[in-house]
Amino acid sequence: MTEAPTATGAPPTERTAKPKRWLGWLAAALALLGWWLSIDLLRLTGGAHAINPWLEASCGPVSDEAGSSDCLSVLQSRWARIEPPDTADSLAQQRIGLPWAALGAAYFAFVAVWYVFVGPPTRNRRAWHLLIAAVVVLGVCHSVYFMRVMAFVLHKWCAGCVAAHGVNGLLLLITISAYPWTRKPAVVRAHPQRRLALAALLAGLLVAWLHVTETKLMVVASAAGQLRSHYFEIVNDPEYARWRYRWQPIMTIPLREDEDFAGDADAPHTLIVFIDFQCPACKLAHERVAELIEQHGDVVRVAFRHFPQDAECNRQYQGGGHPASCGAARATEAARLVGGAGDFARMRNLLYERQRDLELNRFNDWAAELGLDVTAFSAAMSSPTVAERIQADIELGTQLGIDKMPALFLNGRRVEHWRNPKTWAALLGLDEPRPPATSQPKPGA
Repeated sequence: MTEAPTATGAPPTERTAKPKRWLGWLAAALALLGWWLSIDLLRLTGGAHAINPWLEASCGPVSDEAGSSDCLSVLQSRWARIEPPDTADSLAQQRIGLPWAALGAAYFAFVAVWYVFVGPPTRNRRAWHLLIAAVVVLGVCHSVYFMRVMAFVLHKWCAGCVAAHGVNGLLLLITISAYPWTRKPAVVRAHPQRRLALAALLAGLLVAWLHVTETKLMVVASAAGQLRSHYFEIVNDPEYARWRYRWQPIMTIPLREDEDFAGDADAPHTLIVFIDFQCPACKLAHERVAELIEQHGDVVRVAFRHFPQDAECNRQYQGGGHPASCGAARATEAARLVGGAGDFARMRNLLYERQRDLELNRFNDWAAELGLDVTAFSAAMSSPTVAERIQADIELGTQLGIDKMPALFLNGRRVEHWRNPKTWAALLGLDEPRPPATSQPKPGA
């Protein structure tokens, strides 16, 4: 029957079978169930827990020595991911391959969108149904393929995967049933309209694309996190750190005549630490050095030098940096000038504790808190003696080629990897870090 536009612009009608909308809603519900199963399978693939209690019980980790169920073995196999080209390493495939569960979720989302907004068609618009039927048939072919892999290749079964493939098989049956096979004597409007079908098609494709894109971003982020973890595992290995240390050139770093050491002044090893009070990594280094002094202060002595990343006193940082670090350096040297090495150490510790508040410029208040003479401290802050001492440290750091902070030099060689306490034990010729000393730290420590 040929369609003809009506005078009111309403959709054309014909004598045909009424679409079975209930089949459309049933198909949409099944597609949403398949989507939920696929999302949970994707979570399990990534090492997370499933939201569905049944799926978590069936596919979650088990307590035996193997440490994983058959379901997890399937999800973590190479068959569960799309392998990137030219990637022979199975570990690399696992890191950056796109899980098939993500494509399954995208597929079910597309089918759900179609059946929610379009559903079964009238006979004269049955061509649109062939589109969703082709998508479902393609999905079922993939389901058959994966069932075959589990049965004949892996010899293991994933209960969640079987459930998702079963839902897909039911979707195929409903899609076949929703096709308008017969014409019945009833006058109904043609469905779907072209605009509606195109809008549903674009919406389904967009939802599917978002699923795949989001999953790919998560996979890349996870791979980057794993690589970062492996990197820190390598650089924090004491043997690697010692190997890198031995390759560093020996630099000449002169000591001051009035050098105030933390640790035993007669210790056989000398550590020079260049500090910036607004540098987060410098704060961590300060904590590690404090632990080093407490554990090995009898074999290593520590001297501190300033290298503030602040354009106010360091011309290397004209484009930015840490705008309060020059003032913080002056505060510690003013504390030394007024109160000695012990107050230098106490001010240094206090400034790192209050690193986030340095730009408030409350150095006088903090000097009073430490019991220093505020008038003398304020005068020392702007004294040439303090400025010259800091400038000498900056010039020394520039000569040593310091380009990032913190900078630590043990016996003239730069220590690049200093976070692991066992690294220091290796560098100092000790087997293991010793427990903290029970005695009080020496002044200036």
